Amino acid sequence: ARAGGRLNTDVIDNSAGVDTSDHEVNIKIVLNDAVERGDISVDQRNDLLEAMTNDVAALVLNDNYLQTQAITATESKAPDFLDSQWQFMRSLERRGLLDRGIEDLPNDEEMADLLADRKGLTRPEYAVTFAYSKLALYGDLLPTDVPDDPYLVGDLARYFPKLIRGEFAEHISRHRLRREIVATYVTNSLVNRVGATFVHKMEDLTDAGPADIARAYVVARDAFGLRPIWRAIETLDNKVSARLQTEMIIDVARLAERMTMWFLENLKRPISIETAIAHYTTGISQLVDHMAEIVAEDDHNAISVRTATLAAERVPEDLASRIAGLEVLAAAGDIVRIASASGVPVVDCGRMYFAIGARLGIDWLRHAAKRVPTETDWEAMALASIVDESYDHQSVLTTRVLDMAGGGKLNQRAASGLIEMWLDGHNGAVARSHQVVDELRAERQIDLAMLTVANAQLRALVSS
Repeated sequence: ARAGGRLNTDVIDNSAGVDTSDHEVNIKIVLNDAVERGDISVDQRNDLLEAMTNDVAALVLNDNYLQTQAITATESKAPDFLDSQWQFMRSLERRGLLDRGIEDLPNDEEMADLLADRKGLTRPEYAVTFAYSKLALYGDLLPTDVPDDPYLVGDLARYFPKLIRGEFAEHISRHRLRREIVATYVTNSLVNRVGATFVHKMEDLTDAGPADIARAYVVARDAFGLRPIWRAIETLDNKVSARLQTEMIIDVARLAERMTMWFLENLKRPISIETAIAHYTTGISQLVDHMAEIVAEDDHNAISVRTATLAAERVPEDLASRIAGLEVLAAAGDIVRIASASGVPVVDCGRMYFAIGARLGIDWLRHAAKRVPTETDWEAMALASIVDESYDHQSVLTTRVLDMAGGGKLNQRAASGLIEMWLDGHNGAVARSHQVVDELRAERQIDLAMLTVANAQLRALVSS
């Protein structure tokens, strides 16, 4: 990019050959097992292999598509990702997995210059770190019990063409390389969707290791039904601009990242993937279906404007609405958890949660934080911490107000009455919090220091 090029690297652009060979070998293992057990004849095996030619090509091309899509998404915000990529390269070097000199990647002095100039890695440079991230994560996952998780049999099946997934499911499940296939599939899913530095970033922000992070990512991916959203975006090739597709891909990745962290922080480890997905999926789906009627007015207006903007650029209305609601859906984990503990229906709990956020200006502070520019990973992490803590504040306050309800259904009027009753009992702390938020609203430009003060005041309100 610094010289105007649009190249990737050979490991990306010519990966289809190796990928095709891998699929061929693994499919033959499945069918040969069926032959040995007398389930099919050799002639039937050969006919199936020929019949799957186009399906294998489609799987391989899709792998290439997702890799280049991921690189494009990162390239679109290259300066923003540079610091995290620098830290990631250093971590690979400490583990003896990367030699920047051999790979012709920028050294520390060059990275510092790029950071100072607000520039990012070129596309080929990022392609190299992208490939190394997959090698590292695969190596980290394979020795763990993640590839043995029963839920990931679904990911194992998706590796193979549809033609043999059903009839040969038993043969696939006992594939002698099943662990390697699952580890590869999960690695590709994670890195393709949330980026090369994602696992390293999660390790820095939490005490979780790669196996826990991969489990939490799968829960976030499937509990929030992200696969259909990704597929819907990808069907818009040559129908909407590539820029708009990239923006929507980044929006979904942002939700996947936040919810991966949320599940890491709120579920007992090691996470039972199947149990967690079963517990959260229904509630999240209900929130999606009723989002327009339960969010606060400002959020409702923002979702409406974003939906209309996307629709005007030829995004189908259902997808436009879903993309527009992703930001507020980041609260879904908290809402489902609180609803389960309080005995209040998920939709009623969501209505209470959003009403509290609007009443105290917590939603506004969160939106303000996302507009503050950052130059280093430290500043980005500080802002992320404020945003995360704002969700915590809102969750605690929602729980306390719901404790007054004693469970059961709550309409909007009852929810508003309970909120005002709780606030009246904490009038001094509420007044101080309102004062800080009102002062910030009057400022033309918000910075990290101001948000830190506002967050401290909210913390004091919660403590009261």
